[in-house]
Amino acid sequence: MGTAGLWIVVAFALAFDFVNGFHDAANSIATVVSTRVLSPRLAVIWAASFNFIAFLVFGTKVASTIANDVVDQALRLVGREIGMVAHIERDYARALPRVVVPHGRLTQVLVNILINAAHAINDVEREVHRVRITTRADTEFVAISISDTGPGIASEALSHIFDPFFTTKRSGLGTGLGLSISRSIMRDLGGDLIVESVHGSGATFIALLPLPDHATMRKAYLQNRDAAVRRPLSKRHTVLVIDDDERILKAYARMLASSCDVIMASDGQEAIDLLSSGSSPDAVVTEIALPEVDGRALFEWLRRERPALAARTVFVTSDATRERYRSFLAETMNGILTKPVSANSLWSALANLVSQRPTSSRPPPRE
Repeated sequence: MGTAGLWIVVAFALAFDFVNGFHDAANSIATVVSTRVLSPRLAVIWAASFNFIAFLVFGTKVASTIANDVVDQALRLVGREIGMVAHIERDYARALPRVVVPHGRLTQVLVNILINAAHAINDVEREVHRVRITTRADTEFVAISISDTGPGIASEALSHIFDPFFTTKRSGLGTGLGLSISRSIMRDLGGDLIVESVHGSGATFIALLPLPDHATMRKAYLQNRDAAVRRPLSKRHTVLVIDDDERILKAYARMLASSCDVIMASDGQEAIDLLSSGSSPDAVVTEIALPEVDGRALFEWLRRERPALAARTVFVTSDATRERYRSFLAETMNGILTKPVSANSLWSALANLVSQRPTSSRPPPRE
């Protein structure tokens, strides 16, 4: 297949993408490209890129967020593809201050760096490759660092790495614009993108996000609160919410009342009992740290008994509980919200879940 034919396939897949959900379309691109043009490893990175193009259309609004959650979003887009060539390690700081950023633009930067890391890793043989994401904060900035075990950047190239059209990649793997655009985005946000590298020992890119003042935080809160009120889902859905705090359950019910029927449970066992007795929600929002049967155990039950519903489950954590479930949260591809949960973040998570193709959450009939 020639270049023109490849782009015809891509255009068709993207059209299919916006009609039927971008994740499946991107995977179809990977199938065609991997069998006709590129190696499977490079093809899945192509697919991740097209996943991200569709995501950007819906993710450019400014919002107050925690950097760890944006990293998780980027990894949900490309984590599976990165995982094919390297181990992914997350080293998140606890209790990070919130930042005010356009979620989609920051995700664009992180996805670009992650895909670059995957490209770099393919250029050198090592027994084990790793991509490590670290978050830290001081009194001025939140820093997101992404390190890889690729060949690193030669000293003579380091000073040009952010120049437009400059690239160290093999022919056909890049335009040389990604890092230039990414640094421009970070500087537009009041931060910066910097690089550290020792040739032969990998590279580290650090995205710096400025801490907002009180007025900026308040403006973002009011904008997102008003947007959440105006953001009903396209059709009415049923959501199972689980938390051992009755006040939080009632808060969820108030947030979702305009477009959802809410089923409430106080722990994982009560949720299992409801599902076993015939309840069939479209999505689940569950606190992970629950008495008796916690969110992790509930998720394992869902994976066995309601796999479609397991894929439409969002976990809620707090700074106090995140560390206890760190390894589980690092491995899951499901959405993760951090308390206090805003109406906007809850709507966003549910909109992403219910936009997936409808699949019955009831178990298959037993023969």
